[in-house]
Order: sequence, then C-alpha cells, then structure tokens
Amino acid sequence: MLDRVSVTALLKSVIAVMAACVICLLAVSAWQSWKSLEITGRISVIADASANAFKAMHNLRTDRSSTIRTLNGESTINADMDKYIRRIQDAEMPAMRATVTLLAPLEFPGKNTLLPELSRQTESLATLQKEFWDAANKPKASRRPALVKEYTDAVNAVLSVLDKVSNQLAALVNHANPVVDQLLMIKQMAWILRNTAGDASVLVSNGLAAGKVSPEVQVSYTKFVGGMDAAWSALEASAAGMQLPPALAGALTAAKTAYFDAQYMSLRDRLISSLATGQKPELTATEWTPLTVGRMGSAVDVAERALEAAKDYGVSLYEAAQRALILQLVLLAAAVGLAFLSMAAVSGRVIKPLQAIQAAMLKVAGGDLDVEVPFTQRRDEIGALAGALGTFKQNAVEKERIEAEQRERNARGARHASRRLNPISQRSSYRSVKRLMRWREPPTR
Repeated sequence: MLDRVSVTALLKSVIAVMAACVICLLAVSAWQSWKSLEITGRISVIADASANAFKAMHNLRTDRSSTIRTLNGESTINADMDKYIRRIQDAEMPAMRATVTLLAPLEFPGKNTLLPELSRQTESLATLQKEFWDAANKPKASRRPALVKEYTDAVNAVLSVLDKVSNQLAALVNHANPVVDQLLMIKQMAWILRNTAGDASVLVSNGLAAGKVSPEVQVSYTKFVGGMDAAWSALEASAAGMQLPPALAGALTAAKTAYFDAQYMSLRDRLISSLATGQKPELTATEWTPLTVGRMGSAVDVAERALEAAKDYGVSLYEAAQRALILQLVLLAAAVGLAFLSMAAVSGRVIKPLQAIQAAMLKVAGGDLDVEVPFTQRRDEIGALAGALGTFKQNAVEKERIEAEQRERNARGARHASRRLNPISQRSSYRSVKRLMRWREPPTR
C-alpha cells in the first residue's frame, strides 16, 4: 500500500503527525495550567474576601454588645467608649463593603440572593449607625425606643449573611489545595474559639452592667469556658504537622497566652462568682469590655494570619501557574512554528529539489541534453542524486557524440565508394547504347 504513496506525501504526513502529537500534548498541558490559574486566582480572591468578612464579623460582635449597652445606659456616651466604638465601626464598615466588592465578580452558590442582601444590610446598618451617634449624645429618654432592637436585628442579619457567605466561600476552595484547606481550617477553629470566648465574655459584661447573674447564666458560663478548651484543642490539632508561617506561629503563641493566662482566667471567674453571690465586682462593664476584647482579638489575629497565609500561598500558586502557562504557550507557539519551518525546510530542501531533478531527468530521457542539472553542488543525498543525473547526462552526451562520429564516418565511406564505382558504370552504359543502336540499324544489302 505504501508503494502507492509518494515520497512527498509520506514526508509531509510524518512531519504533520509528529507535530500534531507534540502540539496536542502541549495544548493539554496549557489547558491544565489555565484551569490551575483559574483555581489559584479564585483561591486568592476568596482568601481576601474571607479575611474582610471575618474582620467584619469580629468587629460586628463587639459593636453589637458595646452599642446596645451604650443605648441602654442612662447617660450620654463617654469619651473612651466613643473612641472605642468608632474604632470598631471604622474597621467593620470598610471590611463589609470590601467583601461586597470582592464577591461581585466571583461566582458562588446563592450569590444572586446573598450578595444583594449583604449590600442592603450593610447600607441599612450604616444608616442605623448614624442614628446611633446622634442618640448616644442624648440622654436615654430622648432616644428612639425601637433603636436598640433595630440595631440588634441589623447586626444579627449582617452576621447571618456574612456567615453564610463565609461558608460558601470555604466550600468553593474545599479540597482545591491541602495547604489552603488546612489554613482555612485554622481560621475556622480560631473563629469558633473567639465566638465561644466572646459568649462567655458577654455573660460577664451583661452581669457587670446588671449587677448580678442568675444560676442559669453561671451554668452557661461554665459551658462556654469548657467550649473554649475544646476549641483550643481543635485549633492546635488543625495546625499540627504543618510548617506554619512565622506570623501565624507567633499569633498562635500569643493567643494561647492571652486566652489561658492564669491571672485573666482567675479574674474572669472571680467576676462571675461575685455577680452570682451579690458581691461588688472588681471591675465595671466599661473596664472589663476593652480588657476582654483585647484578649479575644488574639484569636482574631490567628484567623487573620491564617487567611493572610492562605492568600499569600494562593498568590504564589497563581504566579507559579502563570509562569507554567506562559512557558507552555511559548512552547506551543514554538512547536507550531517549528512544524511550519519543518514543512518549509522539507519542501525547499527535499521535495522541490527532487521534483526539479525529476523534471531534468525526464528531459534528458527525452533527448534534451542541453538541460542544466541542478543541485550538483550539494553534498547530501540530493547532491548525490543530481551527480548521478549529471553522469547519466554526460554519458548520454558522449554516446551522442560517438554516434554522430560513427554516422560521419559511414557517410564518408559511402561517398568514397561511390566515386570508385562511377567509371565502370559509364562504360557499361556506353556499350548498352551502342548495342541498342546496332539493333535498330537496317540490314546491309
């Protein structure tokens, strides 16, 4: 079957098949790198959005307790609390708006409902905050009674939406990368620790504001303290076996010191015990809140460092995938170019010379010995073939010359023989005429 295939078609087919195989392999690798680039880019965006959402959630919890306590107070807000709440709100509102901005181009389940709801709740809370600052500088009697409930509901609504968004974002990158999974697990455990400690702290704060706590509150406080121990164990387990970034390792050490400092734990237990027994506590709610929030912030710092590490790792993955994609695209372009160059080289260096030699050979075979034999100067197989054709042509020329000389010799011999035979022919003709005339003469009488 291959005997029917021309050399030209065979060479082009071999080159085309080899080029197609290489190009397909590089194209598949480039496609995989492109998908990896999409995944790593999404990891970076999700880590950034999660960090802003977490920052907002942490500050919202503190804002809720501090703002509600201020609105329930009889007097106007003092300078320290004013500065404290403003710092919290100045951190949470930009974080919430940044979360909305980062989520806008990202596709995730429930986006069509969660994102508009988050945007709406954010602006609604911003409106209530403006009213809060106006009311905080007035006595309680001059404040709108429904503001406390509306503010609480607004914060709870934002927290609920942010919590759903955070879960959806975590699900998007779940199992995408083991390092990112572990860092997000550390963040989640730190958030659970902060929530549990925050719930325990709120019980103390509310008790200090009220001047007492009920036995049920004491039981809840004990549960939350036990929950803190469990959450810390889970946090340590989630970080086990991982080479932690220095910032994250330092944050974990600081959180352990802050949460389980013997003096702090003893103070917290004494405050709840004093409130349960009706004794005067050592601190007021205004004094306790900054102290405990500062310590709870160490768990927030752990979560933020974990999210930063996930973001940095996502950026490094993105850059590596980008470099791989660029390299594979360059190789793909080089393979395509090399395929075309190979085709052109084979066509120019092999196929066309063969065709030219074939045409010259046909002319020589047809008797045209004036044709010029091409490519005789080449030192490869084409040159050898052209040399063979040249030799064939030279032999044909030599043969033609010899045949011409032979014809010339034959012609000269024929002329020489003709000159020798002419006198005899003339005498024979004369006798014949004479006999004829004698035959025609009348007889003599």
